[in-house]
Amino acid sequence: PAGTYAGIGMAQCVDCPAGTYSTAVGADSDAVCDDCQEGKFSGPGQSECDACLAGTFANITGLAECYPCPPGTATLDTGLTSCPLCPPSFFSNIYGAETCTECPNTEACIGGFLCAEGYLGALCGTCDLLYYRDGLECERCTTSIWNALFFTVMSLAILGLAYVVGASYELITQLRIAGSFLQNVYIAFSVNLPWPDLLYRALDLLSFVNYYFVFIRPECFVEVSWYLRFWLVLVCPYAVMLLAVLVYKGLQRQFHSVYKGRTSEQAADRTLFLIRTQMKATRFAFIVLILIYANVVKRCIEALMCTDPGDGSLVMVADTSIICTTNEHRFTQFVAVVGLVVYGLGFPATIFGLVRWVQIKGGLRAQLSSMGYMFESYLDDFAWFDSVALLRRGLATAFNLIFMDVPFVSALCKAVVSGLYLVCVLQMRPFIPVYQTYFGRKLDIFNTAESVGATAVLATDAFAMSYALLTHSTLYANVFGFLLVAVDIAVLGFIITAALRIMTRHSWKVTIGDIDEIEQDLREALNRGDLLLARELNHRRKQIMGRSRRKAEVELVVMEDYVDVDAHQKLVGIIARCKD
Repeated sequence: PAGTYAGIGMAQCVDCPAGTYSTAVGADSDAVCDDCQEGKFSGPGQSECDACLAGTFANITGLAECYPCPPGTATLDTGLTSCPLCPPSFFSNIYGAETCTECPNTEACIGGFLCAEGYLGALCGTCDLLYYRDGLECERCTTSIWNALFFTVMSLAILGLAYVVGASYELITQLRIAGSFLQNVYIAFSVNLPWPDLLYRALDLLSFVNYYFVFIRPECFVEVSWYLRFWLVLVCPYAVMLLAVLVYKGLQRQFHSVYKGRTSEQAADRTLFLIRTQMKATRFAFIVLILIYANVVKRCIEALMCTDPGDGSLVMVADTSIICTTNEHRFTQFVAVVGLVVYGLGFPATIFGLVRWVQIKGGLRAQLSSMGYMFESYLDDFAWFDSVALLRRGLATAFNLIFMDVPFVSALCKAVVSGLYLVCVLQMRPFIPVYQTYFGRKLDIFNTAESVGATAVLATDAFAMSYALLTHSTLYANVFGFLLVAVDIAVLGFIITAALRIMTRHSWKVTIGDIDEIEQDLREALNRGDLLLARELNHRRKQIMGRSRRKAEVELVVMEDYVDVDAHQKLVGIIARCKD
């Protein structure tokens, strides 16, 4: 039969050897067995050669088996004499690949299995020496020492301000609004799009406000693994909470000995000092927990995101040198899930639950204020509002990572979250009214600043959506991107100007002494039909009247700006009566 031959004296036919074929019938020698052509192969005794399968090729004749495509190449076609190189943005580092794998950072892969400068490893997902990781980017180390110094100085300044500024909740609130605005602008621009270089530099500076340690660039000093970063970031909030509890409880124990060896006036001084220190400790802890919130959520989600580099294994998208199927990483993923539940969801839920618990007990604002920075900026009914702000930030960070490969979807989801948050701010107006005069008009500065900031972030999300749809148009990004950055800078300037005016006392908050003015403004708002303003003024009027009727004198002392002369005199009287 075809594919065989039998020489003189042979009792049976012999197969043509592998790599050859024969169509002749009744052949009497192996001379009829021809070599397979390029792109084909055969086994023994075949009458025709088979085309090379997907992922293989044959560039010579007479092959019994096709060669696998070398690293950097891949093919789904059959019968090829060579395998085509993977195009730019794709990668393959295995033999016999049928398809190339798209790189998480498309600019890192320049084709085949080659990486751009500063990148190496599977999917070009690891940074080379003297390069540091910024999201999916590997940037050359340049000014890391100055960045680390700036990071340290600014951190000490922010946290020092949180501790030192005891009663000026107005200034702390405005700084909180500014920090929240910058964090959300950074997250909005962090969608996986090829932004212009100058915009990248601006984002690098903004990474500081999210306490992303990339700003320090530790890889430029020592070898820092992803795991070390993960554990440092994850342990930080629990360490801060433990420290705050220890300080708070330690100070609380000192209240029991406040009378010993002291006059009434000295005991009053000591009591006020302890009250103020407790408030500063809780303010300090809350500020740190809010600053690192987005970073903790980011690291936890990174641990859960793995991809197949094309060889059947699973590697982490954030660092492709890490294999996801090892026991070490499985444990890290378990811890990451716990972190997302306990801190990512638990921290906002704790804020909401704590406020509701206090309100159910009696709604005493003094109790909320003694817990520090988190609640003192808001109206009683909305003291839980920071839980909404944190969830907004956490969701936006999650969308950046989960939809990394689909920038439009990422920007769309963030735009929906930003829009809902803006509606909440406009509808609730959660901050305690603090007024400043601009162009002859009195503005509720806290609620106005938060609304303007939320609008700017929503505009940034909308711009990212349109940029993704326009196939990454460089001209569009340069023109409208920098225009939007200018708008963001203007918004930040407005917020900072308001903070400076607060520092120079060009603002005033509504206090007990303003009850007559509030009632007059309420009547005028009702006459004008401005029901939104009337609702807010009436709510504030009830708060103030309720506060003035409180019987617990110490609570009144804590609430009335904590440190005024009247508070001191009241404490002297209370302590004297207690000693009697």
